[in-house]
Formats: sequence, structure tokens, C-alpha cells
Amino acid sequence: MSSMPSTFSVVRLSSRDLKVAVKLFLTIYVVALLFFKPSVEFARFFHLTEAITQSGQTSIDRIEKQYHVTVIDAFEHNGKRYIIASPGLSYIALATYFPYSLFVKHKLNARLNLEPETDLKLSQLVMSLSTISFFTGLLISIFFLSLRLKGLSMNTSIFYSFFLYFGTPILYYSLEVPNSQVLLTASLLFAAFYVLQLVSQNGKKQALLSGLIAGITCFVDTSSIFYLFLFPALLFLTGRGRAILIWAAGFLVGICPLFLYNQISFGHPLITAFTQSGASIKFDVVSALKMILFLIFSPKCGLIFFSPFIAFVLSRDVWSSVQNKVIAISTIFFLGCLGFLIYSAVISYKVGDQWYLNQGGGGPRYLLPIIPFLVYLLADVTWRKDWRTNFAVFFIALSFLINIPGLFWRGGQAFFLNNLVLFLKNGFHSYLIDLFKDILDHALLNTKGISLLPITALVGFLLWFIWKGKQKMHDLLDPS
Repeated sequence: MSSMPSTFSVVRLSSRDLKVAVKLFLTIYVVALLFFKPSVEFARFFHLTEAITQSGQTSIDRIEKQYHVTVIDAFEHNGKRYIIASPGLSYIALATYFPYSLFVKHKLNARLNLEPETDLKLSQLVMSLSTISFFTGLLISIFFLSLRLKGLSMNTSIFYSFFLYFGTPILYYSLEVPNSQVLLTASLLFAAFYVLQLVSQNGKKQALLSGLIAGITCFVDTSSIFYLFLFPALLFLTGRGRAILIWAAGFLVGICPLFLYNQISFGHPLITAFTQSGASIKFDVVSALKMILFLIFSPKCGLIFFSPFIAFVLSRDVWSSVQNKVIAISTIFFLGCLGFLIYSAVISYKVGDQWYLNQGGGGPRYLLPIIPFLVYLLADVTWRKDWRTNFAVFFIALSFLINIPGLFWRGGQAFFLNNLVLFLKNGFHSYLIDLFKDILDHALLNTKGISLLPITALVGFLLWFIWKGKQKMHDLLDPS
């Protein structure tokens, strides 16, 4: 592969590129739904979505009483309870949850008399249709288009797109709503980056849209603000400095929903749930550095252990352009700020490091926003027939082996082989099928014939049809 120039090297996308992007979206969307993992213990975003749906309020105490579930990540303010998180995910979930609640939920509960726990799990599934499953598919498809934009081949772009999902912790955290906030952040950040690649010298609309998406990212997760200097830096260093003000205007519009939520909930647009809950940032450089090293190199939570192929991003091949250098600097800056934030949160709430950083055994969830950018850099590595390529193949296989078992189970220990051990011990499993069997049991229907194997076979046929079936059907109908 030839070296990239100092500016964005944009290749015109073809209709085939867009079709493949749609196929990737549908593939990831179907897989994420089939192995979706509803959770009762960490249902904070559901509580906020339900509160907004029922009464338009941002406090969740009424919903906690209704479902008999006390949210762990919540605090009390003026006699009401609020989630300790940016609220964007809960509002985005209204796209599917509000019509479900309005037209289906109450009728379904009245007919089947669902238990509160089953109702909560089903509601999370509905939320995932417009949040975690949708945005994961969107991330992988946009990532593919970004690789095609910078001139990588079709097969190479598809490979790295599948690796981003099946070879990194993104897979595990794409399967549940409670931890999906960080994954939505990753999707939106990379979407803003993708749009930025389309900004020409006079690309005002693209710059505005990129800024708007970046602002919405802060509505989903306020900590993403530490990654945002990437965008004006890229505009300036690639000769499009005039678009920075337009990008900033879009950003201010995008972040307005967060200011509005803060004003309604806490009486001031700049007071966030994190600060209102009593947390404070502790500027301890040594402790923050230890936290960063733990996130990268620890076998309990480290990214290098959970996705060893990413280590090849340190190859000198990736430093071939200004664009890549700025992404790398932004990643380092984000890691530094993240170290302070996580250390402060651990001190403030006195939670154990391993549970807090590796929730459910999926790996470093707080590093999800930078993983797409690291794989984007990794795609620039030039592979030759030497010992390094042999190592790369081994680490690719190891990355898949570590992460794919995360489809089936949750729980266990904070350790990079946890999901593989659970799979070897318990085999294949789908929490979604368990949920549907529970619902059908309430309807007094026989569920003995429902299992993962035939459903997986059906899904496999669906995926085959998405990728190959249409062409095969065309060949049958038109042999010429």
C-alpha cells in the first residue's frame, strides 16, 4: 500500500460500496439481536426512558418503585433520584420504546400477565432496536466506508470491519443496554470522523453535520468531550481551517439537549449528573497513569490481552500521514483524561477497579471509543511475507478466539479468557431465546422445541441470503 498524503485521501464511493455497507449493517444488527443480553441488575437507562415515556420526568424513583428494582448508579437530589450518567441513550431509545409502550406494552402485559422482571427485559430488547444493536451495525458499516474512502481494497475493508466487531471487546458490549452508553459514544465519534473526511475546501454542510454529531456524542457520554479536539485539529492541519467555526456551530447545536436536561434536572445547564452526585476529579498523575496501564496491559482488563492484534498498531507503517498522527495524539490525550476520570469515580464511589473497568468480563469498556480509531490506524500496516505476518495471523486468530465466546454468556471473573472458559464449560446459549421462551410460557404455549440450534441455522440462512442469496436467485432466474 502506498503512503497516504498529508491530507485526506478520499476515493469516490461506488454503489457496490454502499451495498456492502448495508450488508455489514444487517449482519451485525441480526447477530447483536440474536445474542442480546437483557439485565435486571443494571437497568438505569431503561428507568429513565420509562420515566420520560410515562410522565416526561427525568427522575427515576417512581419507576424504581413500580418495578421493585433499585438502580445502583443513581443518586438523590431534592428528594428525587437521578441516574449518574449522561442521558442521551435513554432519549434515543424513545424512537422504538415510545410506540411500543403506547400501542403494545400494556396490551401484552394485560393478556399475558408478565412479571415485572420479564417486562423489564422485553423493554430493554425494544430499546436495543434503536440504540445498541442499531448503532453497532452503524459503526461497522461506517467503518467499512471509511476504509474504502482512503483507498483500501474491498476485501481488506471487509476483513477489518469484521475484525472490529468479532475481534475486539465491541462485540461483548454490543449485546446489552446497561453498558451500551460507551458503545454509542464510539459509534457517534467515528460517524463524526467519517463525515469530516468528506469535507472539501468549501464543505460547509459536512463540517456542520460532523460538529452536530460530535455535540450529540456529549449528550450520550459527557466524557467524550476529551476526544473532540481531534476534529478541529484535522480540519486545520489538512488545510480546511475555515470550516472549524462551522464545525463548532454544529457542535453547540448538538450539545444543547444535554444543557437542557441539566437545566431541567439540576437547575443549571453546566451542572451534570456526575458533578451533582458529589463526585470530584482527583488530579493524581501517578494513580491516573496506573489506571491507564491497567486498562491497556492488565490481563484482567487490558486491551492488549482482550484484542492482541491491536498491538500491531505500533508499527511504523501507521505514521504515514498527518491524519494518523492526529488520531494517535487524540487517543493518548483521551486516555490521559480517562485515567483521571476513572480514578476519581473509583475514589468517589468506592467501587472495585476490576468490576468497574471490566463489567461482566467483556474487557475495557471505557476504551471502546478509541478502538475503532486504533483499528483504522492498524489498517494502514503493510503486510509482507515475513515473520511479522505469521505473528499477525496468530494474534488475529487469538483475538477472535477471545472475543467471539462473549456472544453466549455473562458473568464469571474479570479475566481476558473468562468468556472462553464460560463457553467451554457451558456451550452455546442465547439469553434472547430464554426471554422469548419465558414470554411464551406465560401464553401457555409449548416451548420444548425452541432452541438455539435451529434458530441459528435460520439466521445463518438469512445472512447467507443477505450476502449471496440475491445474486444466486438472479442467476437462477436469468441463466444468461
